[in-house]
Amino acid sequence: MITEIRVPKLGMTQSDITVVELPRKDGEVVENDEVVVVIETSKVSYEVKAPASGMIFYLKKVKDKVNIGERLAVVAHSKEEFEEYKAGLSVETEVRAKFMSGEAEEEVGVRLFFEGEEEEEKTPISPALDLSDRKILKRIPFIGMRRTIADNLVSSLQTGAQLTIVSETDMTEMARYRELLLLDHPDIRITFVDILVIILAFALKEFPIINSSVVRDEIICWDEYHIGVAMALDEGLVVPVVRDVDKKRLVQDSREIKKLAKNAGNPELPPEH
Repeated sequence: MITEIRVPKLGMTQSDITVVELPRKDGEVVENDEVVVVIETSKVSYEVKAPASGMIFYLKKVKDKVNIGERLAVVAHSKEEFEEYKAGLSVETEVRAKFMSGEAEEEVGVRLFFEGEEEEEKTPISPALDLSDRKILKRIPFIGMRRTIADNLVSSLQTGAQLTIVSETDMTEMARYRELLLLDHPDIRITFVDILVIILAFALKEFPIINSSVVRDEIICWDEYHIGVAMALDEGLVVPVVRDVDKKRLVQDSREIKKLAKNAGNPELPPEH
């Protein structure tokens, strides 16, 4: 028996619903009332649950745009049952689903680009960013509510007056800790900055979303922990980078920061710093 899973009626408009997560894999066994799809609008995130137990098979992908009542997935007793069901879907339904999700438009756009007769009429495609040498912790789709919030914040930054907030922190315990470090390492004058750099690196490990970048339509959380340390010069401000802070001990970190400070005004400072 096939049980369809459709986009529920939640008072949402039919133009801003996006599939943001498919927590299971095709063919996995799911239980009744288990979350199998997460959809999002610009204002709300909603977990769609399985209406029956069985094997889950998805009809949509992450980032697909969907409408109320549209099929998201099905629960079947076997893969053969799903294949029979899938074969029974009419071509018209599949084409309409593609147009609703934007897939057909993308396919047409790609086809027109490659089938153009004149080379000069082709629209150049931006090369994909090479991330092969970067360590990535996880990728998060930059769509739905996250995208709307980001767009609103950027608009506010560009059009609204900016405000700086200054707060005070009790550094008594850190000052005592630093005094002990100075006794243990009298040859290296460990500073508050040295300690803060280490603390920041481990804070980023605990909250990886802070250590992230937006790349095209994804939020990429990096598995690299590099901290920039601002240093004032007569000519202005430079921010050399202490790399892989999470892999270094405090003494090593302190020595590297002092070395960077010494070379900060050097025009031959390596570009990786």
